[in-house]
Amino acid sequence: MKDGVRHLWHFISSSQYLPKKYCDIIEPVISRNCYFAAPENMFLAMLTDERCHIRTLAVRRIMKAREIGPVYNCVRRFLIPAVNFRVTDYVYLID
Repeated sequence: MKDGVRHLWHFISSSQYLPKKYCDIIEPVISRNCYFAAPENMFLAMLTDERCHIRTLAVRRIMKAREIGPVYNCVRRFLIPAVNFRVTDYVYLID
């Protein structure tokens, strides 16, 4: 689970070398099925990253999210995040 977003990013970065006609087919499929890019999975991957500055960034983002708190007192609806296909690291896959 903790490496899912890293695998997704490697798949996306590898697909950039394909011809455009194949990228046009692959990108919508990845966008529909990018469950590993959910913020929870992203934070988990960032917390277990080998780079210290990425772990620190994850802690800061988690603390900020905890300060904001939930908008409603109910179960959160899961939404598939929009993925940026032109990033250089998995940390920037979602905004």
